Formats: sequence, C-alpha cells, structure tokens
Amino acid sequence: MTIIKRFLQSNLYILLVTLLAFIAFISTGEYQVFNTIAMIVLLVMFASVLAFFRDTSPVLPIAFGLIYSYNTTNPNLNTISEFNLIYLIVIFVIGGLVTHIIRFRPKPKKGILYWSYILFAVAYFVPMIYRPFTWTLFQLSFISIVYLLIYVLLGSTLKPTKSYMMKILFAASVLLVMEMLFKIGTGYLDMSTELPILERIKEGMRTSWHNGDFGWGNINDVAIHITLLMGAQIYYIISFKKRTYYWFIPLVTVVVILLSASRGGYISMALSIIFYGILIFKDANKWTWINFVITALLAVILGVLMMPILVEAYDLAMQGGFNDLDQFSSSRITLYKHALSLFKDYPLFGAGWEAMIDIGNPDRIQVFHSTVFHTLAVMGLFGMFALIYYFYVSFKFLFTNKNLPKTLLGIGILISQIHGLYDNTQFMLIYTIASIFIFTLLESFIPDDI
Repeated sequence: MTIIKRFLQSNLYILLVTLLAFIAFISTGEYQVFNTIAMIVLLVMFASVLAFFRDTSPVLPIAFGLIYSYNTTNPNLNTISEFNLIYLIVIFVIGGLVTHIIRFRPKPKKGILYWSYILFAVAYFVPMIYRPFTWTLFQLSFISIVYLLIYVLLGSTLKPTKSYMMKILFAASVLLVMEMLFKIGTGYLDMSTELPILERIKEGMRTSWHNGDFGWGNINDVAIHITLLMGAQIYYIISFKKRTYYWFIPLVTVVVILLSASRGGYISMALSIIFYGILIFKDANKWTWINFVITALLAVILGVLMMPILVEAYDLAMQGGFNDLDQFSSSRITLYKHALSLFKDYPLFGAGWEAMIDIGNPDRIQVFHSTVFHTLAVMGLFGMFALIYYFYVSFKFLFTNKNLPKTLLGIGILISQIHGLYDNTQFMLIYTIASIFIFTLLESFIPDDI
C-alpha cells in the first residue's frame, strides 16, 4: 500500500491520468468506445482511491480529467433524461464517497463557502413551489445539493502539499490547452487543401474550426476554464525563475486563445497578461528578465508571422462595430431583456431553471450569458443576495492572508468571474465543480518546500 501511495503522489501518476483523459477526449465518432473505456478506467481509479486512502488528494487529477474529457456531442435535456455515461459517473462517485465515509469516518468540515452553497441550494429549490413540477427541473435543482456535498466531502478529506496541488492544477490547465490545440488541428485538416494556409486559418477562426462543441462545453467554455487555471502555469514561472521552458507554456496558451477566436477569451487573456505580468515582475531577478526577453522575442517573431491572423482576430472581435449592440454581443441584449422580463414576474426567488427554453435549441434550457442577469431570472433577489455573499466570502479568503497559490488562482477566479458578466460561468455545471476543486485545494493544502 505504501508503494501505491507513493505512486499516487508522483509526477508520473498525474501525467498518466492527464494523458488518459486526453485520449478519452479525442476518442469521438467511430472511436467513441475508447472514450467510454477510458472514462470507466478513470472512474474505477476514482472510486478505488476514495475507498482505500484517507487523503483524497489523488482523486483530483482524475476528477479534472473526468469533467474535461466528457465528450458527448451537443449535451441537452435528453442527456439527463436517459441512462448514459453521466449516470455511471454519478454511481461510481457516490459509491466511492460512501465507501470512504463508512471506512474513514471523516469529520465534516464547514469551509468558507459552506453557507454560500446552502443559500444557493435554497435559491435552486424554492421556485419549484410555485412553478410547474417536472423531473428535469427537480434534477437541475438537485445539482445544488451535489455541489454542497462535493464541497463538504472534499474539504473534509483533502490533505495535499502545496507542490502536489499546483501540479494537479498545472496538469489540468495543460490538458485544456491540448484539447484546444487538437480541435484547432483537426479543424484545420478538415478544410479544403485548395485554400492557402492563411485562408484556412482565417476560415477556422470564423467557424470555431468547425469543432466548437467540445462535448463538456463549447470553445468559449474552454477559454473560460483556461483562464480559471492559468495561474498554475504562472506559479512555475515565479517559483522556478531559471527554467526557461516554463515560459513557453503560457506563450502557447496565449496563441491558442488567439486562434480560438473566442471574443470573451480575448478579454480574459488580456486581463490575465496584465495581472500576472505585475506579479511576475514584482519579485523579478536577472533570470526573470532573461527569460522574459527570450519569450518576448519569440512572441514578436510570432506576431510578425501571424500579422494577418491578428488582423482577422481584431475584425472578429469587433464583429461589425458598436452600431448594433445586440448583433455585436451575439444577441445578448435580447437575452438580458428576456431575463429582466422573468425577474419582473418572479422578483423574489426567480422563475427557476426551466423558466425558458433555448430559442436556438428546444432541447436545452436557456442560460442568459451573464451571471447577473441569469441570477435575477432564475433565482431572483434571494439568488442575487446569495451570489453577493458568495463573492464576498470567496474573494475575502483569496486576497487576505495571501500566499502565492491563493493569489495566482484568485486572479484566475476573478478574471473568469469578470468574464461571467457577459458569458456563462458561476452557475454552469463544469465551472462550478472546477471552482469547488480549486477552493477545497486552497483551503486544505499543506505548505512544503516550493
């Protein structure tokens, strides 16, 4: 058991789990069976670690792999109404957690976000009192209980060292970049070879590389999650100043976001460069400056070579200018009006999660592409109070009694929540689960040598 425990704490373990998750992600279409096999292997590993080890830290690489490699195309309301892999995930996760609780009897720990998730659960369920009951609405509302349970159980059982925590988050960020590169690469190869290289790239950017659906989210969701976890990349730049190669990973990340043509991603990445740049040079030494000059020269060379692509990125970002704000915002103004209309009808607790069907996809609920407007429409004033309280306690924790991991990950959380002013973040399933993983790690980690 000691040998296994040492393996679970090793770099090799995190690498193998990340590669298995990537294999699961790229296994689509005729290779979908390999996705199922890989996911089941990850689930068995997940349940086994929970069942046999008191410290649940080794489940986090698997957990990130599971949420970022679920690749069902166009997930919708039918996804949760039929038995499929998503329920198998729930069965394995709950089974592992129950076994862990019975065997180790961890003492429940109320973390800093405990009452926030209690309030969110109330906000999710109350609309069921006065809105038409459906099993879909019940399932969507019950997710709030799942969030609370995940938060309490992980917060009560995690005991990672700082270095192990940062390796987990770094690997998750690299997995996302690899997924984006894969989608861009396959999209490029699928286009007509008669087009010049630059035209193929521009066409890819204009069409989300014909691969905008990542299974667990769309190309904008991936940009949000890269933003959320990018602080883990910067951690290694600051902590290991002599190692030049750690600078290349954020550079690749920036290029990938540029090619993704995610307009929200452009804003988030620009803010990330500013905030992280300040931190990097706050305690810079000669090696920091040497590596910065090398990376900056590479960036300039890439910028010159990619100038037509930069121009295309600017044109896509502007999307016709500000004359028609609804068109510029991809119909968000219309969505905000719908949200306010629902809020006026149900001001106290909102209209609930099934308040409106997505106009473009009748098999999906409507999300309002703004944390603020979505909260008002779905959870009303009570939900807004819960959201404000959540922001207060979370950012108070992140930016007081500061240490480097909290500050770096706090910046990622802050920027992703700014992104949430005009896109889907806070109440989206994968984002919420990923943020729970991050907060429980930051609340529980044990300082070590790096």
